[in-house]
Amino acid sequence: MASHKGNAALAKDTAATKKEIDWEWGGPIGALCLTVFLPVIVVGLWAFCSKDSCSVYPPGFDSLDALWAFVSSGALTVTSTSAQVVAGWLAFQVSRWWCGNGVTL
Repeated sequence: MASHKGNAALAKDTAATKKEIDWEWGGPIGALCLTVFLPVIVVGLWAFCSKDSCSVYPPGFDSLDALWAFVSSGALTVTSTSAQVVAGWLAFQVSRWWCGNGVTL
């Protein structure tokens, strides 16, 4: 009978431990922000920095008005290739999350 009480206490401790989650990197919101903003920051640094200096404006634009005129003119378009690259990146991140949580594909 004593071993039965010991098993019940162990099960209770295990259940209490399972409820406590220790999130790293801000939990799901932090992971989402890393997934979205890390590529944006890397591409932004690549676009706005040259060998000599970094600027708020990409090379060839001397003001925010010139940059906004370029963006609003429709010169920047989303192509099927760029959409596939972004979708592939997000699918890769989701698959890594699933594998990390023990979900098999």
